[in-house]
Amino acid sequence: CYAYQNIAFSLIGDVTYALTGDFFYHEVEKRIFHPLGMHDATYGRDSLEHSPRWARPHRRAGRGWKPFMPNETYYRMPPAAGVNASLRDMEQWLIAQMGGYPDVLSPKLLDELHKPVVETPRDLRSTPWRRGRLLDAQYALGWRVYEYAGETLIFHAGAVQGYRAMIGFLPKRRFGLVMLWNCESVAPSGLLPMLFDRYLGLPSIDWAGLGPTRMSGATGGGVD
Repeated sequence: CYAYQNIAFSLIGDVTYALTGDFFYHEVEKRIFHPLGMHDATYGRDSLEHSPRWARPHRRAGRGWKPFMPNETYYRMPPAAGVNASLRDMEQWLIAQMGGYPDVLSPKLLDELHKPVVETPRDLRSTPWRRGRLLDAQYALGWRVYEYAGETLIFHAGAVQGYRAMIGFLPKRRFGLVMLWNCESVAPSGLLPMLFDRYLGLPSIDWAGLGPTRMSGATGGGVD
């Protein structure tokens, strides 16, 4: 039995404080952000709003998009949804997850993080690209582990009001992708599997629903 719930992730904050006597976000800054060179990465809405590089969230307004203020509620659970990060920061995080910083994230730790724990069969039919490409779906420690057209794909996606993010990599090939966008459109979520398809030499399919498809019923990116 499996269900995704942010509250469950927030429990690690209490565990961290009990073990270290310090707050979760301080430990993350000290143990992850600084060693990995994630210079724009911060916790909290105040840090986001004071950043000169802040990309405002946008939502639909008539025929266009309108910026708005982020919801403070997301920051009440730092382990689940409290990080602000740039694309360059996420590149460093991706490299670390692929074993590029063994002094920060050891091979043993990465094996534990990426080891499947529970099956998630609903993922196999949740979006067009999953229905078309996934052969197996499981959840590890904070990562989804997919069999993507015969390849292991370590993946996760996230969404809050005005922001979307996707990250995934093929561990055997040491190839990964990160996508961030500051609006509530779901169409870009189909671009990541299209890039994986191109890298793997698979038939071209418009998973983002941006034009005519080559697969019946494959239009639209869906929500991750």
